[in-house]
Parts: sequence; C-alpha cells; structure tokens
Amino acid sequence: MKKSVLLLAALLVWAAMANASMIPALASEGAVGGNFTFNYSLYVTDVEQLNPTQSDSVTCPGAGNTLVLCNPAGTFFTIYDIPDFISASVSAAGWSESTQLVGTTPSTINGSSFDSPSAENVTFTYTGPVVSGPATVTGFQIVSSTPYVNDDGNFAGQGTNNVGIDAGTTDQDVGSVPVPSASASTGGGPAPEPDSKVLMGMGLILAAAAIRRRRART
Repeated sequence: MKKSVLLLAALLVWAAMANASMIPALASEGAVGGNFTFNYSLYVTDVEQLNPTQSDSVTCPGAGNTLVLCNPAGTFFTIYDIPDFISASVSAAGWSESTQLVGTTPSTINGSSFDSPSAENVTFTYTGPVVSGPATVTGFQIVSSTPYVNDDGNFAGQGTNNVGIDAGTTDQDVGSVPVPSASASTGGGPAPEPDSKVLMGMGLILAAAAIRRRRART
C-alpha cells in the first residue's frame, strides 16, 4: 500500500512539473550545532532554460503583452520570509546568494502581498552558462535557529522559456515552498522523518502546479 501511494504521488509530481518552469523544493533538513539547515534543490523543467543573457535583455513581460527590458535583470529565485535567519550559502556552480529584507521579485509579481519587510529573504542568482531542462540543481542552503517547517512559504523566480512561440522570452513565476517556521503552531511542525520528507517534497511540487505563470508572447 505504501509503495502504491508513493508511486501515485510520483506520477502526480511529474504531471504538475510539466505545467511549471523553475521549482525550488525542500530536499532535507538537519541540525548543525544549535542551528538547523534547510537544503533546497531547484527543478528546471523541459520547457525552461537557465539563461542569464536572455533574462538580462528585452525579454520580460510588459504592458499590453509587449516585451520590455528585464528589471530586475537576471536568472534567479527568491525564498521569502525566513524567521530566525542565520545564513545562506550555495555550492552549485554558477550560482550566488544574497539576502535582503525586501526580496528580489520579478516585475509582474506583487511581492508586497506575501513579503514581510521585517523578515530576511534569500535570493539565489545564476550567472553561469546556459542550462536547458530537464535538470535538477542541488546545493542551496538556508540556516535558521528554528527546527520547525512552514509548508506554506513563498518563492518567486525568473527564467527563460525554451519551447514554442515563447522561446527566448522570460518567465516570471510565483508559488509555494516550505520554509523555516518560527513555531510549530504556524507551520508544518518539527522537521519530518525521512519518509515524511519524501511525501512533503512531492506535495510541494504538486502545490507548484498552482503557480501563476506570467509570460509575454512575441
């Protein structure tokens, strides 16, 4: 029965991913000293590219379904509102991290609707060579002093469409991602056991099926 549930969840995951572009997922958590690490992976689907040159030019959605200069420019994703934030790091080649109280947000996304100016946000930015999906990038880490998980955190990102008439235009996405929680009462409870982590990661990507995609057509 357990194997059947996992298989069904996996099939639903891939169906959901077909409708999204860049999807960060919480891969694991662990205690280090008196703090807790939250390790993320980034899923780049087969309709998407990591292409910093394209997302740094006149390829972003503008008024009247036009294309405008990307502002902010670049290929990136931001994870919002990290309570008890300690640090962030990335080991993936071509990526860097930065932190800010007002998160780096794609121009068509209303970040003020979910971004608290009193909580740290982490932006991971890509400046490496073009990577076409499907691909999985690992090595994104956020450290917090809280052991709890909020399943209803937020992310926004900017990548490049890789197929059809939209190829070469910039995608601007927003969706849900688990983040640290200040307490068990405001999130998903303590860090889960390994089997629960698998199901939680699948649930995360299913939630990403509800991502509101903002894409300009040529």
